[in-house]
Amino acid sequence: MEFTFAKTTAKSFGVTEFQAEVIHAVAKMGMDANGSTKPSDLKADNVTWFNAKELVASLEDITRHQAAAVMGSLGRKGLAINSDPKSPIGWALTDAGIDVAQQLFDSLDESTTVEATDEAVAA
Repeated sequence: MEFTFAKTTAKSFGVTEFQAEVIHAVAKMGMDANGSTKPSDLKADNVTWFNAKELVASLEDITRHQAAAVMGSLGRKGLAINSDPKSPIGWALTDAGIDVAQQLFDSLDESTTVEATDEAVAA
């Protein structure tokens, strides 16, 4: 799996690269579901429910076991919660998880802006 977020970027937000990828993917799924344009909008309409099967489908080269493990690790950090352990889709990002998602999205926007600016200066 190729990581979108560098280890130092992920670490600066208190997560591993793998956790950052999962938070990013889950926030993106939630944003697609409710039509929001930024993760912070999910606090008003949190549709970030997910399970291991969905994570395996949305992220390349991970197993269900890895997805389940990262879900548990996000739960221990307070970034996700299993709101209904009996439901197959009981996990959702917490407000703290949404905050990390927003920071991750912002870091992508900044790197994209920096790359575009560097390309414009070079031209």
